[in-house]
Amino acid sequence: MSDRSQFSDVSDARETALRWFVRLHSGDATRDDHAAFAVWAAATPENRQEYDRLGRLWNDLDHLPDPRPAQRQQARARTRRLAGVALCTALTAVAAVLLTGPFGPLPLGDGVGYAAATGQVRRVDLADGSHLMLDAGSRVVVTFSEHRRHVDLQSGRVQAVVAADPARPFDVTAGPVTARALGTAYTVEQRHHEASIAVQESTVDVRRDGQPPQRVTQGQRLVLTETGDAVLGRASLADTAWQSGHMVFEDVALQDVVAELNRWRPGTVLLLGAGLAARRVSGVFDTASPDAVLTALTATLHLRETRLPGGVVLLRQG
Repeated sequence: MSDRSQFSDVSDARETALRWFVRLHSGDATRDDHAAFAVWAAATPENRQEYDRLGRLWNDLDHLPDPRPAQRQQARARTRRLAGVALCTALTAVAAVLLTGPFGPLPLGDGVGYAAATGQVRRVDLADGSHLMLDAGSRVVVTFSEHRRHVDLQSGRVQAVVAADPARPFDVTAGPVTARALGTAYTVEQRHHEASIAVQESTVDVRRDGQPPQRVTQGQRLVLTETGDAVLGRASLADTAWQSGHMVFEDVALQDVVAELNRWRPGTVLLLGAGLAARRVSGVFDTASPDAVLTALTATLHLRETRLPGGVVLLRQG
């Protein structure tokens, strides 16, 4: 059966193109899917333009040469002083991540800790019939009691598919934010100093710092910023695409793209230079090829890349 109906309520051509692109590259697309896509693509010039734009970004991954041999030659030609400065900068930044960032020690307390390794999506089946999907590099602590089911998101992103149990609410917390399921499937992400909750099914009540709950319904996404703002909008394909092996970015800051890449490749990618973190990125990428994604970003954004031991990559403005 065609999945055309799942796209019919999406009016924005760019968002719909992202949905079709992931569907047609999933390996599960049917003949009806392809026929329905052809109808959508022919409906307006904007539809075809947006889909073709994603295709060009995707094809960059296959056609861009691997820059590493040339970069090794350039590295040998750099002065000892420049290499020392770069290495010190990288090691300082990496040390800060290890000591204070999301990949530090996992406190278990009375709960049970689960983690997905770099480059791994992990399913965790819980005793109540619920299950969690952990995005790469994510960590949670699960605590069940007589009166509550609690998932503490330590870092990264988790989707909870919740089994009904009226006597025991199901909560996912991310720092000061608590998202309580009302019989549902939803995704909670913790990035930098903000949290987001996207609802795939039913409804979620979101609380922060004792404030009254805000209800988020199916197809919506709530972003809670460090400054206290709560921005309610439409859920994105990016909220679940990682489970099918895709990274989806739609006008996303480069610092957030790099954070996502760091979940999928060993080592650490670091941005150096004022203003670079705020550069905007759009595209659909394969999580199985994070270095190819890095190569495509370096070329399309005209960046300079320096590779150091241990998988450390420095990106500067070209």
